Amino acid sequence: MGVAIPAGTYDLTPEHADLLLKTYTEGAAAAMGHNLTLRVGSWSATVDVGASAAESHLLVTADLTSIEVIGGSGGATPLTASNKRDICKNAAKSLGSATHPQLTFTSTGLSGNWADAVVSGELTAHGQTHPVQLVLDEPEPGTARLHGSIVQSDFGIKPFSTMLGTLRLRDAVDVEVEVAFSD
Repeated sequence: MGVAIPAGTYDLTPEHADLLLKTYTEGAAAAMGHNLTLRVGSWSATVDVGASAAESHLLVTADLTSIEVIGGSGGATPLTASNKRDICKNAAKSLGSATHPQLTFTSTGLSGNWADAVVSGELTAHGQTHPVQLVLDEPEPGTARLHGSIVQSDFGIKPFSTMLGTLRLRDAVDVEVEVAFSD
């Protein structure tokens, strides 16, 4: 099957979809921490859709100072508003968002079709640019999902840790955005 997206240029923002970051704890004290779902509150994407996925292009820009905690699982205690504020402060410190507030992704190629493609591109974060690959798929008819993992240390970002390193975030952060296309 495949998402039927008419050729053209589409501008996407948080009004159209959530840009989510998912983090996971590891280490001897991992059970004390929360696996988190974070939402980037300010982002934009321009999708130039060609006659096929291979003829298409994607540019995403995200403001890393707009990250908010929208959910968490695990942990020794439930997440509180105070915890969420602390998490956002720690994320800003780890990401260096005071000096590197913007993340960008520019596609360099798409292989496959709209229902199952690999999107290759250049990701710039923390002042460094490196190639990454994301997956474009169709979790249900009429919906396109772009997702994958970004390894923080590849960009000079040290994952958050506490308790002498016995509780830390996994180096790979999952990224996901899902957009519904209606007829």
